[in-house]
Amino acid sequence: MKVVWTPEGEQDRSDVLDYIAADNPQAAVRMDELFSEAADRLGDFPMLGHIGRVPGTRELIPHESYRLVYELEADTVWILTESPEFFGAELRPESNSSTTDHRPGCDRCGWHQADCARGNCRAHEI
Repeated sequence: MKVVWTPEGEQDRSDVLDYIAADNPQAAVRMDELFSEAADRLGDFPMLGHIGRVPGTRELIPHESYRLVYELEADTVWILTESPEFFGAELRPESNSSTTDHRPGCDRCGWHQADCARGNCRAHEI
């Protein structure tokens, strides 16, 4: 399967790495490697993660402090967010819609609909 980081997932990853790099640049490089290795494993083993806190998602823990939240669709793993596990961050849907699509340009997910209308779907809050 191919692995695609959503813009939100990429931004979360960047934010985490910037935060770590402020104190320890070498640790940020290692963390980036862990995130990449985890995403690569999902391409080969998409069911590797456990069932997510939000229906339709799965979660993989690449490091004890962080988790990748992702969805599976056909031949693609969509990485939605890189969440800090120690903050207990989780996806919070604004509706109970069973139709979710968090790819760029999402206009029908039912989560953060105002942002979706602007093409900036945010499938999570931290």
